[in-house]
Amino acid sequence: MKTVAYYRNSISKEKQKLSIEMQMQHVHEVAAKNRLLIDDEFMDRETSARKKKMEERKGMAQLIEEIKKGRVKNLIVYSRCRLARNVQQYMSLNP
Repeated sequence: MKTVAYYRNSISKEKQKLSIEMQMQHVHEVAAKNRLLIDDEFMDRETSARKKKMEERKGMAQLIEEIKKGRVKNLIVYSRCRLARNVQQYMSLNP
């Protein structure tokens, strides 16, 4: 099983405070602090979590598939809101 990361920004880089690059930096710091190696990274650029369901986002759909197959041990994200904007969607990630 592996450690993975997920990144998502909702709007263009120029308008978004939570840029993909900033999220990546944070995730890599967390991984290093916890002595984890990130095996795979998934991302969705300029993708709204309010307008698109989780399975409609390419990176998220790939991540969900990996989780369902039991290949993910650790998932690191900048913030829970990067995964989903409502609790029901977020809880669906728990296998």
